[in-house]
Amino acid sequence: MAKKAQESAKCIYCKNLGVTKEHIISDWISKDFDDGKKEYYIKPWKQDPANPKQYMFAPLKVKQGRIGQITLRRVCETCNSGWMKTIVDESIHIVKALIHQEKFTLTADDKRKIGAWAVLSCIHLDYYLSYKNPVNLRAISQVDLDFIFNNHFPSDKFEVWISRSEDPEFSKNLFGQATCLRLAGSTDQIFNSFDFTMSIRQVIFFVRYNNTQYPSPADLDMIMHKFTLVWPNSENDVAYPNDKVLNKEETNIFFARMNAERAQLRQYSDAASNLRSIIDKMGF
Repeated sequence: MAKKAQESAKCIYCKNLGVTKEHIISDWISKDFDDGKKEYYIKPWKQDPANPKQYMFAPLKVKQGRIGQITLRRVCETCNSGWMKTIVDESIHIVKALIHQEKFTLTADDKRKIGAWAVLSCIHLDYYLSYKNPVNLRAISQVDLDFIFNNHFPSDKFEVWISRSEDPEFSKNLFGQATCLRLAGSTDQIFNSFDFTMSIRQVIFFVRYNNTQYPSPADLDMIMHKFTLVWPNSENDVAYPNDKVLNKEETNIFFARMNAERAQLRQYSDAASNLRSIIDKMGF
C-alpha cells in the first residue's frame, strides 16, 4: 500500500515527488465555463462478476462539486510552473479570442499552441477518470506523456479540432471517454483511444487520441468538414471566425457521439470487429 501511495505521489511527467493540484480546465477560463451546477457524472468500469478478466460499465456516479473546478494531484510544482505554464500562457490570448469570437488570423504557430494546451487538458482528464475508476484503465500511454514533456508539443497520435455551434445549449460541456482493448489472455493493451471534448461559449475543442494501427471510428466523418484541424498543424493560416459552424442538428449528432456509454460500447465493438477480421486474415 505504501508503495502504491508513493507511486501516486509522483509527477506523471518527470516522476519527481511532491505533487500539487492542477486544474483540468484552466482556471483562467473557469468563469466562462462555470454553469452553476454543483455536481457532475462519471460512468466507471468494473470487473464482470462472471468473468474477472472482462470489464463492464458500473452504475453512473454523481460527484459533488463544479466541473470547472476539478483538479488533478499528479503534477509537480516544477512542471506546473515551468514548461506547462509556458504552454498555457502562450495559448491564453488565442483561446480567449476564439471563445469571444474576435476576428483574427489563426497562424500555424497559433494552432500548435492551441493543440498543446488542449492535449494537456485531455491528458489530465484521462488521468483523473482513471484515478476515480476502480479498474484504473488509462488510455494515453506514458510514451506520449514523455513526448509532450520533452518537446512541449503533442505527438502525432493526437488530433485537435475546433468548431463552433450555433446552439447556445451546448456552451459548457466537458466529456472524456477512454477505450482500452486487450486480446483474450493478454495483458498488453493493443487498442487505446481517448476522446476529449470541451465546449466554451459555443466554441468546441475536440481532441482524439489513437494509439493503435487501427483507424478511429468513422461515425463523425459526416460532420468533420465543419471542424478546423489545428494539430497536427499545417502552414496555412485560417481566418476566424469562419463558416465552419455546426447547426443544431449537427451539434446534436456530435454530442450524441460523446454519450459515454453508447460511444464507448460502439468503439469497443468496432475495434473488436476490426481486430477479429485482421487476426483471421493472419491465420491465428
